[in-house]
Order: sequence, then structure tokens, then C-alpha cells
Amino acid sequence: MFRTYADPFTLLDQMIPAGQFVNFLKTFTQKNEEKYRWEFYLHKLSAWDERTWEEFNHDLDFGTAKGLERPSDQELTDTVKESYNIMKNFNPEGRG
Repeated sequence: MFRTYADPFTLLDQMIPAGQFVNFLKTFTQKNEEKYRWEFYLHKLSAWDERTWEEFNHDLDFGTAKGLERPSDQELTDTVKESYNIMKNFNPEGRG
């Protein structure tokens, strides 16, 4: 809250007697979440992901975002084995 408002205590002191404290917090939280989603969309989404902002939000809301599915146990096991084999064959002394 301090990033958005210089003195949030004065604002909150006015919201509480007006009975708007809960509504204010809901609105503030929603706007912050949307801001963070937007920043993620702009800076962290891969360049080949061609989803629009609306599609991206829809996918996050309904848990269908690409790359957010949990890998199966078999996929996790295969990844660990592959990583182990890479590390097992790694020999820093043998490099040029």
C-alpha cells in the first residue's frame, strides 16, 4: 500500500467510518493483481506465445495456462534420470 499511497493510514482512517474498508481492500487487491499479471504478460511471457491479454487472463483464471500443468510422475522421474545421466558424464577435467 505504501507504494501506491504516500500515507495510507489517512485513507484507511476515512474508509473505516464510511463502511467502505472491505470494498476498498477488495478493489485495491484486484487492481494490484491485475497490475502484476500485466507486468508478467509484458516481460515474462515467451516471445513465441501469441496469446492476447484476454486469452492469457482467461487461462490464468481457469488454470489452463500453458506451462502451468503439473508434470506427471513419469515425466518427473524421466527428468531426474536424464539430469543424473548428464551430471554423471560431466568431467570438467577433460575439457580443453
